[in-house]
Amino acid sequence: MAQQTASRRRNRILITVGAGVLAVAVVVAVIALSGGDGNDGKASSPAEGPRTTVDLQVGDISSDSAGPTVAFTPEQAQQVLTTIRTYLDDAALKPLRSGRPAGDLSAVFDPGTLERVVGIDRPIMLQEGLPKVTGDLTLAASPVSFVGLGDQDGKLVLVTAALQLTIDGKIAGSKVPLHIEQLGDLVFAPDATGAWKVTAYKMAVTRSGGGVDVTTTLPTSPTSQTRTGQ
Repeated sequence: MAQQTASRRRNRILITVGAGVLAVAVVVAVIALSGGDGNDGKASSPAEGPRTTVDLQVGDISSDSAGPTVAFTPEQAQQVLTTIRTYLDDAALKPLRSGRPAGDLSAVFDPGTLERVVGIDRPIMLQEGLPKVTGDLTLAASPVSFVGLGDQDGKLVLVTAALQLTIDGKIAGSKVPLHIEQLGDLVFAPDATGAWKVTAYKMAVTRSGGGVDVTTTLPTSPTSQTRTGQ
C-alpha cells in the first residue's frame, strides 16, 4: 500500500511538470474577510499607519524518488519558502500597497516560466490593476507542504510546494475589503547556480470585494483555461 501511494504521488508530480503550466482564475462575488495587523506576525504601533501581516510557514515535508531514497531537509524547505515569500512580496503585497506593477521576479522563476508569468498568465500570477490597499493588509497561508522528488540516480531534481493563501486589504471608500484567494502548486528545480526556481505551476485565483465587481473571461489556450480580470 505504501509503495502504491508513493507511486501515485510521483505520478502526480511528473504529470504536473510534463503538462507544463495550468492556470485557472475565477472572480466570484462573496463577502470578504477583514484585514489583520502586524508585519510577519509582529504588530506595528498605530502611529506607524496601516499595517501588513504575513503568516507563511513550512508545513509537512516529504520526499519520493524514481531510484535511491532522497532527502529534502527542513533547511532546504526554508530556503524554498524564502523564495515563495519573495514571490508574494513582489507579485502581490507591494503592487497592492503601491498600485504599481509587480517587481522583478527573475529570482523566483526560471526564464521560460517567467515569460509566461509576466505574459499570458499575468492576470493570474500577479495582483496588479486592483484597488490600492490603503488600510491594513493581511496575508494568511496554510503551512506550505513540500514534496522532494529524486531521479533514478537518487538526485533531488524537483520540489513541489502546495500553496493555499488568502489576502485581505482595506480599500478607501469601500465598506467591503478586497479579498483574494490563491490556491495551487509551485514546482521548483535548481538552476545552474543551485538556486531553486519555479519551473512549472498550476494556480487558481479568486478576487472579490473592494470594488472588484467586473468579470471578463478570456479565450481558452492549450495550457491556460479560464482567466478573469478587471
